[in-house]
Amino acid sequence: MLASTLVAAAQESPVNLIRYVPGTAQRSPEATHARPVRIDTSVLAAGSRRFRLELPDGPAFEVERDDLERRGEDNVTWRGRLRGEPASRVVLTMKNGYVSGAIRSRQGLYEIKPQAGGQHVFEKLNPECFPQCGGGVLPPDLFDRTNDPQQDTAPFAAATAADSANDIHLMSL
Repeated sequence: MLASTLVAAAQESPVNLIRYVPGTAQRSPEATHARPVRIDTSVLAAGSRRFRLELPDGPAFEVERDDLERRGEDNVTWRGRLRGEPASRVVLTMKNGYVSGAIRSRQGLYEIKPQAGGQHVFEKLNPECFPQCGGGVLPPDLFDRTNDPQQDTAPFAAATAADSANDIHLMSL
C-alpha cells in the first residue's frame, strides 16, 4: 500500500531537473537573463518521461519526453516539449555529467551551458541578436535537374545568387 502511494505521489509531482544556486552567472552577449544552476543529471540518465523545469526569468513547466537517444550510461540526448505548449521544443544532451540544451517556448529561447566544477548556466537568449533566416534549402533533386539542358535553370540561378554563402550561423548545443 505504501509503495503504491509513493508511486502515485511521484507521478503527480515531477522531480525538478535544475536547482538555482546563489551567485551570479557570466552572461553571454546574446542573453538577457543568466542564472547559475545545478542539474540533477540522474533525471536525464534515467530517461525520465517527465520532469519540472523553472525558466530563469519566470514560470515553471512540466516537461514531457518525446524521444530518448542513449549512447551510453552517461551519454544521452533527451527530446521533449513543455506540457501545454505543443509548438515548444526541449533538447538536452548529457555527457560525463555535463548538460547542454536548448528550450524553445512561447516565453522565448533558452540555453543551458556547462561550466567548470559541475555547474551550469541557464540563459534566456535575445532573438534580436541572431540574424533572420536567409531562406530555405533547395531539395537535392532540384540540383540534379540543373544539369539537364531541357530544364529552365533560371529559378535556381536566382536562388543561389541571392545567397553569397559568406556567413554561416550555427547554434551549438
